[in-house]
Amino acid sequence: MKTMRIKVDLNNAQTWPKGRINLAKVDATTEDDIKRQQKEDDADAMNDAAPLARPKPCSSF
Repeated sequence: MKTMRIKVDLNNAQTWPKGRINLAKVDATTEDDIKRQQKEDDADAMNDAAPLARPKPCSSF
């Protein structure tokens, strides 16, 4: 994406940049789509964290 410089007045919300999203795609997203994406994100997070996890100590009591 191309870099674009803007001037923002922190005291004036109307000078803040507007978001750029595809409203049709957002509106077409179902609750099932969101749940599936959450599961995929959780699985990705677990895979990312797995190498950093410490093994649980064995209890021989």
